[in-house]
Amino acid sequence: MKPSGRGARRLGATVWILLAGCCLSCGRSRSRDIYLLIGQSNMEGRAPIESADQVLLPGVELLNSHDRWEPAAHPLNRYSTVLKDLQRQRLSPGWAFARAMTETRPGRRVGLIVNARGGSSIDEWAAGARCYEEAVRRARAAAGSGTLQAVLWLQGEYNAPSPEGYLDKLRDLIERLRRDLRSPRLIFVAGQIKPEESTRCINEQITALPGVMPRTAVARSTGLTVFDTWHFDGASTRELGRRFAEAVLSLIEDGPAVPDRAEKQPEEK
Repeated sequence: MKPSGRGARRLGATVWILLAGCCLSCGRSRSRDIYLLIGQSNMEGRAPIESADQVLLPGVELLNSHDRWEPAAHPLNRYSTVLKDLQRQRLSPGWAFARAMTETRPGRRVGLIVNARGGSSIDEWAAGARCYEEAVRRARAAAGSGTLQAVLWLQGEYNAPSPEGYLDKLRDLIERLRRDLRSPRLIFVAGQIKPEESTRCINEQITALPGVMPRTAVARSTGLTVFDTWHFDGASTRELGRRFAEAVLSLIEDGPAVPDRAEKQPEEK
């Protein structure tokens, strides 16, 4: 039995609304650029949050403890599932990074997954370790709501006294992340730690990363300063965030970190 003219029109309108809603939903997903921020205390943020930082960042969202997006607010590491002490979370370089990304790429939303742990060694980010597994779990949880564009890594203070083999471990971390997140072209940007003679060896290993791993870059700490033994002050934290953004943008223009969702993907065997 064929529907009447009015029924057919209603059916057609309903189908159009459903399709339009689906397209809008897909468009929203593709327009959210997701970034995974991991490492130790400088990624958590230790610099005081000043009045200049108390501004809303339209279009910037933070993945919360329920793996849902909400407007980003300080401290960015508040929902980390591996943090030690919430009271110590302050200004993260992720704030200036997100601000720079939205200013450079207007019209695109920025989704931050911040899952850092103060005092962690690079070995705590090895496969099977809680820091690594939680970072991967949260990134997977957000996968359906946007495109994972890059990983920002800021760690090395713990390993600075004994930096031997750091670069090899960093390469292993990147290879595992790309494999476990099924994103072989995933951008990875490593930030240097404070620029002093005591950290020269480990910073040199971080600097060498782009020479041994494709689609990687370095956010250099040249000229930055700390307010205590290890932690960047407010101005340096903001500048490092901008340098992270510059590094990501230098690579993101080469192509998407993952294939476009609209393209047909090969079937798994």
